[in-house]
Amino acid sequence: MQVFINTDRHIERTADLVERVEAIAQKELKHQAQQLTRVEYHLSDINSETRAGATDKRCLVEGRVAGLKPVTAEHHSEDIQQAILEATRQLVRGLEKVISKSQNHRA
Repeated sequence: MQVFINTDRHIERTADLVERVEAIAQKELKHQAQQLTRVEYHLSDINSETRAGATDKRCLVEGRVAGLKPVTAEHHSEDIQQAILEATRQLVRGLEKVISKSQNHRA
């Protein structure tokens, strides 16, 4: 499973951030890792300079399973790490459904 991390110009892509994202992905997606070819994170600060607000950090995550359409999940939070964690957990639930349906369909 490859993990890709994209950030907007308001979120700095530091080594620490990359480590945290990869650790969350490895831990939360461990049961789906065999089927996943790629997981792509898009991190952004949606309010940045233009608006103030508590839940301005956004994580959009896309999981790709070989032979199936990508599954996406999104979460907004005031903390980027929390947004990453919750979006990844939503992705896990989505992947479980898609993988289960594809296995049942093949049987």
